[in-house]
Amino acid sequence: MIKSADLISLFQTMYKEHWDYVWGSAQKGCVDCSGAFVYAYRKLIGKSLPHGSNAIARRWIVGSMLPLSMAQPGMAAFKVRQPGETNYDLPERYKQNGSGYTGDLGDYYHIGLVDNDTRYVLNAKSTSQGFCRDQLTTKNGWDFVAV
Repeated sequence: MIKSADLISLFQTMYKEHWDYVWGSAQKGCVDCSGAFVYAYRKLIGKSLPHGSNAIARRWIVGSMLPLSMAQPGMAAFKVRQPGETNYDLPERYKQNGSGYTGDLGDYYHIGLVDNDTRYVLNAKSTSQGFCRDQLTTKNGWDFVAV
């Protein structure tokens, strides 16, 4: 099991070192949002996580999504789109009759880590912005936190 303090420390290093955002990457110096978790879990405990925020949400977390007001350091934070929302793009495997269908049709399209100051989330944001520390608010698109 990963200690929250170790996970937060590694994510803070990614932020302080200005790691690049590279879609699909999970290596030192360049990660995408879920790749940061893949890299961290592999480095800290030698375990593999599925690469993809939808995969992480569905295999590890769904059922324990909490409102942002319950954020604690080291929790995962998610951005999610529901059917009918702009840019909704749920992969086929998570739709009804897909191999990963759980009954949840939310498109968990971004993941970050709640910082020690729970008003902030550490995340690999985009190719133009890289690894960031953003406010954890619905105004910034964050929807849920989870253990």
